[in-house]
Amino acid sequence: MTPPSHQAETGSSPRKESSEAHVELVRRTWATALNHNDFSDDDNFFNIGGHSMLGIALMKELESALGVRLPVRLLFDNPTVGGLAAALPAQVEDPGGAR
Repeated sequence: MTPPSHQAETGSSPRKESSEAHVELVRRTWATALNHNDFSDDDNFFNIGGHSMLGIALMKELESALGVRLPVRLLFDNPTVGGLAAALPAQVEDPGGAR
């Protein structure tokens, strides 16, 4: 008998869990960088107290947590928790594309 797949056990796919993990990571990193957690996944980083220098530090923290190089441009192109978290899997899967 074949054991049930991870998806059948949890009701979610490994990719969805990865995405949820990225959302949580981005939320924690933003909360630390901004020194508050009064934001939603759709708030723009630059409208809730973020600025370019803070964005650089935030991206360095994400790089450290994920073990890949991330372009700061990624934050400017995806300035929400949801957008940035959705962009991370491509960077993790293809770290050479981050340059």
